[in-house]
Amino acid sequence: MNLTKLIFSLKINLKSSKVKCILYVLIISLFFLIVNIVSSAKFSIEKFNDKYVNSDFEYKLLAVNVNDESKRLETINTISNLKIPEITKIFKSNMELLTGANIHESTLDINGVIDIYGVYKGINYEVDYGRKIKNKYEIVCPSTFSPRGSNSENFFQIQSIIDNYIDLSYNQYIVQNGKAEVYKEYNEKVKLVGTYDINEQLTSYNTCYVSTALFEEIIHNRETTYANESEIVNPHRDLSILLLIDNYNNMDKVQQELLNNNITSVPYYVSDDDLVQMMQTILKYVTTIVTVVSALCIYKFIKNNFIENKQNIALYKLLGYDNKFIRNVLVIQYILLTICSFIFSALLTILVKYIVRYILNFYPTFKVLSIYLLFNNTIILFLFSICLLIVIIFLFFIRTKKDSVLFLLNE
Repeated sequence: MNLTKLIFSLKINLKSSKVKCILYVLIISLFFLIVNIVSSAKFSIEKFNDKYVNSDFEYKLLAVNVNDESKRLETINTISNLKIPEITKIFKSNMELLTGANIHESTLDINGVIDIYGVYKGINYEVDYGRKIKNKYEIVCPSTFSPRGSNSENFFQIQSIIDNYIDLSYNQYIVQNGKAEVYKEYNEKVKLVGTYDINEQLTSYNTCYVSTALFEEIIHNRETTYANESEIVNPHRDLSILLLIDNYNNMDKVQQELLNNNITSVPYYVSDDDLVQMMQTILKYVTTIVTVVSALCIYKFIKNNFIENKQNIALYKLLGYDNKFIRNVLVIQYILLTICSFIFSALLTILVKYIVRYILNFYPTFKVLSIYLLFNNTIILFLFSICLLIVIIFLFFIRTKKDSVLFLLNE
């Protein structure tokens, strides 16, 4: 095939039907864009679920209900004796999972109340500045920090005070005559060794992590005492035993192990997969509809182009070009237009991503959502479109193969 003649013929065809070629690119680009957006939205939600369900320790907690309070300790001992390695910590109740303390830091003049978690295996945190906790009296807090009751409405950027000491204080209470009063005051100096990004951890601005040794010491020291046995109120009333699992993927295995020993448990938090399933359903229907409609559009465009260009085809034949050459000109023309549609839709998808990202940045709740682009389904649709248009063009040429030049000119 003469390349110069082919390029010349392509130019003639594109110029003669410029408006329709642009319309073809825009319409096919729209179909590709729709599939891109739905596929990327579904993929982003799946990635979000995978990332945070596997990193958020609350999804690694199993709750064991104890109807008879007297059997709480017996149940805990039974679970402990099972020695299930995936269970990294047994909490008598959710009161042992989280504690709090007052905080004071003089350099930035920070005062307020913080929530504290112990860094048990299964409670993951990733530092963005500094390092992780290695020793007992060390603490890691959000890089954008705002303790409750802070003396300022502003958020503190605390990376600059890493390696400084922070005053941690908390009280033990005694109940006498029905009233709770401060029994003992505790003060600890802890070293800020690192910070973390709350957008990566999905925690609040006042949540900090300490060593398990310090955490258990605080829990023990803060336990309420009672002046008289008659005033003792069961702190575990209506609360479940919580089991911390090392990995989210081991939840079903541990549940089955417990069930084999007649201990029923339920996830403390359940991941909502409804949104992912809904996106999968939407993607399936959208892809099906777009595929059918795009196939009809490609057929319609090629058919109209073929009908309108029958006289041009006849002229090509008069000039000595065979059917194969003319057919290849049309095939290459529509392949080029479809490639342009794919590239244009990809650029539009990237633009939409940045627009959505810009809008989400105004809403702190959604800032944690990362947007991932996925072009797999669009590539499949693109390849399908290429195959389809080749088949349609071949079929049209088979139908007109026996038509004479005079017949085509009269058409």
